[in-house]
Amino acid sequence: MKSNWNIKNTFILLCLLYVAICIYITEILVDAVTSERSEEARSELLNEASLVRANIESSIYSDVYIANSLATVLTADQTLGVSRFGSIASTLKSKANYVRNIAVAKDYTIILVYPYAGNEKAKGFDYRTSPSQFQTVEQARVEQEVVLAGPLPLVQGGNGLIARYPIFTDYPSNEDYWGLISVVFDVDELFKDSGLIELSERYDIAIKSSAIINDDGGLFFGEPSFFEQPDVEFSFDILAGTWRLAGKLKESSDAPLLTIPVVIRIVCYLTSLALLISVVLLFRAYRVATKISYRDELTGLANRRYAMEIIEKFIHRRDQARFSLVSVDLNRFKYINDNHGHEAGDYVLQEISKTLVSCVRGSDFVFRLGGDEFLILLAGQYKTENLDKIIKKLKNSIDSRVFHYKGHDLDVSLSAGYARFPADSKDLDELLSISDVAMFEDKKGHQR
Repeated sequence: MKSNWNIKNTFILLCLLYVAICIYITEILVDAVTSERSEEARSELLNEASLVRANIESSIYSDVYIANSLATVLTADQTLGVSRFGSIASTLKSKANYVRNIAVAKDYTIILVYPYAGNEKAKGFDYRTSPSQFQTVEQARVEQEVVLAGPLPLVQGGNGLIARYPIFTDYPSNEDYWGLISVVFDVDELFKDSGLIELSERYDIAIKSSAIINDDGGLFFGEPSFFEQPDVEFSFDILAGTWRLAGKLKESSDAPLLTIPVVIRIVCYLTSLALLISVVLLFRAYRVATKISYRDELTGLANRRYAMEIIEKFIHRRDQARFSLVSVDLNRFKYINDNHGHEAGDYVLQEISKTLVSCVRGSDFVFRLGGDEFLILLAGQYKTENLDKIIKKLKNSIDSRVFHYKGHDLDVSLSAGYARFPADSKDLDELLSISDVAMFEDKKGHQR
């Protein structure tokens, strides 16, 4: 019984180990596929973001170069530049792609705006009253080069990227500051044509500028959280400023239910489950077959095969624990079969089996060797006086019972003899032989 228990529990442990290994291998496979696909997605995001960056850079630099013509005129002759501002600005705007309006400031106050319609609020505006704009105005003056500001909220409404061109009357010494030109670019149109808007619909994109001072570290596009563990992040210079772009793979809420990781898990787990069920069924079939091979079909007792295995194990135990074998045989059983039929004999064998089991302890074994022969293994019992008491108990239990079958009272009794290990022998065959001889001696008394 203990052997069967060990086999069963070992099998359960192996099944649990199998399940753990299947889960581990499946998750490794999922992680490998997911990582590969994520790396491909990150690479694709990087390529697309780099293309958007190149589009933004080329568009800005192209329009800045065109707008530089007005700065050149004003630097050379401020009076001429101011007087011809309208025509120069009109030509400039027609050639540029994203120029929204142009403003000229004397010192820090705007004196000219093109186009004037819709931008009336800008004229007379003093940059010093707006810290966010004055910062880049001063930067352009101090650094004596074009500076890109924004995107910033405009006085005339909306947002724009603003290129600041400082004007000096003493070029190239650049010590006498006259004022500056501000060229406003249509940032929404620029971002749309560069592909940034379309890119932000498929990925989480955010951009910061070193020229912007705000609570989000210069963020002007996207969400601050997009800079937290981004999948892609890089910086690039725009004129005298630096932009930093971050991109994250978007977690889509409407993603298909059967994603590749889900499909891999379903296939792997179903395959593993099918294999596990097959193994469990085979093990169960083995257990059933083993149980049948060890059990007597009529009485349900362990059979001769199982009896020999158990006795061998007791004999070869390391502690050499003592035990006794009791051979039991029914008296006049052939008479019952011959006169009342084999069904009556089967009835007697079944009832005898129940009685024998009820007369011994749970640690003892009762076997049916075949026919009307039974064998009892009494663990730890070796004293003759105890063995005689047990045999007497067995006989009294049988004698006190009434075996009634189909209107007939059956005369049932038994003979028994025992052999002790190791007192009588240490050999299985000898122990069986000794107990059988003792049982036959007892049977002779019933034949007198």
